[in-house]
Amino acid sequence: MLKDHVTNSTTDGVAVPMDVTQGPYSSNGNTYASGQCTWYVKDIFKARMGDYWGNAKDWSQSAQREGLTVDGNPIANQTIAVFAPGSAGADPTYGHVAVVIGVSKDTVTIKEMNGPAGLGKTNTRVVPKSAAAYIHMNY
Repeated sequence: MLKDHVTNSTTDGVAVPMDVTQGPYSSNGNTYASGQCTWYVKDIFKARMGDYWGNAKDWSQSAQREGLTVDGNPIANQTIAVFAPGSAGADPTYGHVAVVIGVSKDTVTIKEMNGPAGLGKTNTRVVPKSAAAYIHMNY
């Protein structure tokens, strides 16, 4: 069971808000800085993830503390890619997070905010699968 941070329950009754291909995006209930990668991923996964997981580089450890699986096996539309600082173009200080929207043998397609498109803008790109760890947002 995953913890729902809005209702503070551990039921699995929360719908999956998986509109990863288009907006509109919302700041309602989003505790991360608007326009950043963390804000975008929080907006996609909503209440099923923590409000204070820290900078992108800290998300794997924060998710594990919440009982989520973190490994090297991405699943499209169900995992968050967590990039260590400097990995695959991630910020050298804060790291980067994105939503996995496609998986192939050695690569993943991610949807991200504040990547190559810039602050507050989304884009997709293909990166090596080995460039990130993956948080499984099991519903």
